[in-house]
Amino acid sequence: MENYDFTGNALLEPEDTVLYGITCGICLLTRATNAMPLVGGAIVIILVSIRSKAFTNLLKNIMFFVIAMGIVVAPFCIYFLIKGSTAEMFFAMITYNKEYAALRRPWIIESNARDIVRFFHLYFSVFSILLVAVVNWFNRQYAKFAFSFITFGIELFFYMSNDLFVQYPMVCATQVILLCYEIEKLYRNKILIGAKINVPIFIAICTLLFSVGSFCKTAILDDFIAHIFVYGNYSYYCTEPWEELVDMIPDKKEPFVTYGSNDLKPVYVLKDIDPCYKYFSIQPWHSMYDASIAEEIRAQMLSNKAKWILCDEVGRDTILSLNTNYYIYAENGGFSLLECK
Repeated sequence: MENYDFTGNALLEPEDTVLYGITCGICLLTRATNAMPLVGGAIVIILVSIRSKAFTNLLKNIMFFVIAMGIVVAPFCIYFLIKGSTAEMFFAMITYNKEYAALRRPWIIESNARDIVRFFHLYFSVFSILLVAVVNWFNRQYAKFAFSFITFGIELFFYMSNDLFVQYPMVCATQVILLCYEIEKLYRNKILIGAKINVPIFIAICTLLFSVGSFCKTAILDDFIAHIFVYGNYSYYCTEPWEELVDMIPDKKEPFVTYGSNDLKPVYVLKDIDPCYKYFSIQPWHSMYDASIAEEIRAQMLSNKAKWILCDEVGRDTILSLNTNYYIYAENGGFSLLECK
């Protein structure tokens, strides 16, 4: 967007759109909302092309974008097609995420002053693109201003319509780099020298310093780095009550699955056990957002395929009330190991 303007004198070359397509393809395969920072740029590119009547250039850009995105996505589509699971792939990638987001209650509705402060603190990367927009406006770079402001509006709407999770704004971290670049460019153009520092530049610098401070505070004081280190060496630092239960299973090759909360998610990796069901973790959470998934999970738990089911207290009560073919084999620390009769 650096040389982009609304005159149409610097249209985006189709070859450059390939990067957009590859990035969006990767975002689609991981989490579609990761592409939010790209949406503002795409809107500006389309508007400039239409305003300049550069329809041929626009069509070429769309074609290159689709081809590049297809190159990334196609191998996965082919794999799931061979496995007969194409519909499930798109359901997990797009449909379920839409259903999940639609049923979430925006945090702002029940927020208090502390939540608002926490939002500004954790989501500094979102507001950094707003400051980029302010700098662009004062520099009369209106296309870049449109890109930055539209991006900010999209991100702000999304992040205020969902949960206040600390990991959500991570995809916007690159926007802090954009703010750094704008500040560096102002310095390079001798706008920051002497008494020529204006209010927007001063705000941008303060926000940049706040961003670095917020990152350090989150990474160090909130034990983010410590958590990453612990989870990377989980088996060494953590001893869970369910480990004794899993060790009681005579034959680890017998069909096994867990049923319950996040506490049971590390079982498969740490114990090197493959689950016997399609839905093998946090099933109650998955069941909350889609009736078809809830019914499918219920059916798999009634199939008696699993010889062993490791669950927490809530999961234990659910399974025992659902399927009388299971009984409690052993219990330890709030966890239960169920065996099929």
